[in-house]
Amino acid sequence: MQKQQVIVRAGFDDARVSTILVEPPKSQNHPSPDPALAEYWPEVLRGFDELTTSLRRLDSEGILATRLRRFEQCTVRMVTRPTEVYAELTAMLWHPASLHNPEPARQRATELLTKMAENVRLAPNDPVVIEAEIEELLEGDIPYFSGVVREGTFSGPRGTQWLPQSNLTEATLKNWRAADFILERSVIQASLVSAYINDGWTSGGPTGFAKQARGGDLDKRRRRQAAEIVRRIMNDAIRGEDGTVAWIAPVLSPTGWAVQPLDVDLYNGISGVAVLLGAYLHEAAAGHADPVDGVDQLFAATFRTLERAEQMYERGLRAGVKKRPAPPGAYIGLGSQIWAYLILSHWHSNGDDGLERACKLAEQIPEATEIDERNELLCGTAGAIAPLLMLSRRTGDQSYTRVASQLGDLLQERATYQNGKACWKEETFAPEGLGGFAHGVTGIGWALAHLARATGNTKYRELAQKAFAFEDSLFDEGDQNWRDLRGLEGPKTAAAWCHGSVGIGLAHLNLDPKLSQPKTRRLLRQASSATWRIGMGRNQCPCHGNLGAWELLRCATAAGEAPEDLDESHLLDVILTSLEQDGPSSGLGGNVFPPGLLPGAGGIAYQLLRAHPKHNLPSILTPGEEELSALESFPAVVEQCPN
Repeated sequence: MQKQQVIVRAGFDDARVSTILVEPPKSQNHPSPDPALAEYWPEVLRGFDELTTSLRRLDSEGILATRLRRFEQCTVRMVTRPTEVYAELTAMLWHPASLHNPEPARQRATELLTKMAENVRLAPNDPVVIEAEIEELLEGDIPYFSGVVREGTFSGPRGTQWLPQSNLTEATLKNWRAADFILERSVIQASLVSAYINDGWTSGGPTGFAKQARGGDLDKRRRRQAAEIVRRIMNDAIRGEDGTVAWIAPVLSPTGWAVQPLDVDLYNGISGVAVLLGAYLHEAAAGHADPVDGVDQLFAATFRTLERAEQMYERGLRAGVKKRPAPPGAYIGLGSQIWAYLILSHWHSNGDDGLERACKLAEQIPEATEIDERNELLCGTAGAIAPLLMLSRRTGDQSYTRVASQLGDLLQERATYQNGKACWKEETFAPEGLGGFAHGVTGIGWALAHLARATGNTKYRELAQKAFAFEDSLFDEGDQNWRDLRGLEGPKTAAAWCHGSVGIGLAHLNLDPKLSQPKTRRLLRQASSATWRIGMGRNQCPCHGNLGAWELLRCATAAGEAPEDLDESHLLDVILTSLEQDGPSSGLGGNVFPPGLLPGAGGIAYQLLRAHPKHNLPSILTPGEEELSALESFPAVVEQCPN
């Protein structure tokens, strides 16, 4: 159904314009009357495989090059920049203020087109060509270029020329022969995520839950699965000539899901991969994981990539480039990078450099929180509090605690209060507020509780209690679980780390690890019961799958509050059996292999490392100050990264 404006009660004196829902007509410009891409995804992949196989066969027989020569005499046209860019620049150049004083507008257009050429390969960077593009825009035309395929040079606006002479047919065939078809297939496969998951689509692939445990040597099986995941992450890495590394995968950002190179965050970015690799090296050195060749070099490359990203940002600032600050969150944003650097500094012999970079990142937090609209732990204001407290403890600099207090004050100002409860509303994402750890009141209350302990300020403790009161109001006695206010189709309660019982249980256990409060024990019992009942089987990842549930259920088992007849060995056996049967699924589409720490295979491997009874790794599901003290005995297991 789609909205349509109509005149209601036409012909009467109370006629008015209103909006109704109507069934949209079938579109005539799609390849199918029902163009639901998710339904055709196997055929899309099969088509890619068949076409690639056919083209490679023709090439091996010497036929492909001959057939492509037929195109060498063709004249082709090319628009080298998105038409939206040209349209926006035209609007600026034709603005009355620009017509009155045109030189600043022309200079700004020149700067923007020059900057764009640094990031878009086909965009012209020749000042003469850029000047001609602007002249074309001043006449109201979209600049385009044309040329003959066998010549390669394109004629542009005002008689300009762009690109060197070359046979484009031969160049295209050469580039195609050098293509990484496995990578291209993976990108096509993963792109279903960006096409549908933002609309609530979920994979119909393997359930990720074995009905019957296999038994056998649990430690040997655990080691094998962790090592296989790390090897796959290494094989999927795209290595740069400058020693940096990248992966292309489904990535969550504050604006939603997309298939793109990994960013620098902890949740599904390079920081998270670095934490996994550092943890693997540490556990392998302790004899808790099987050695995998090349992990140390890849770890060094991820650390170098993070350093290069920071250096690029700093160069931009020195050059006067205005950039929107990264979000402040504990998983996506500045807080996540600070936490990662503090952890990585324990595994890296050049730990002071990581600490210095964490301090520089912290300088950006006040500006980032001023424009933040989410408030949540994952990517919002609350997420920066715990990393700042960790940084304050590590450096002994109380200014970071003062900044964290300022964030607590912001959360106090932004909260909505009613009947002793507090929540944080967001117009499109959380119009009624949300429960849960990553996005809702549980995570915000958890951060405020840690802030209250660090500062001794009762107002933060009181606000945390009001947040937890809102959480309590969401508990459904009938379902014995917490309601999910996102309004999604399906069950009204959730049992994951990001939303629901797993995150709620872990947050309260983190605040009261000795179960000194009766409420904590009761809540742990409720959360573990709901998690075992409905939280297992979606996939394996920590964020919304089995290995997030595993952490809560393992803690509940140790505390004697787990569901009846559930023991830790059986739980791990079930998870390992599921991995052996279905592979490391993450709920992002069949056979998609994201390396991310929370929503991907990286987190599965990390949790398997933590499944060793003598592991010495911090939890990635409650990244707080106490995690840092657990690492004090960590040796530096990787030599200093080369410059």
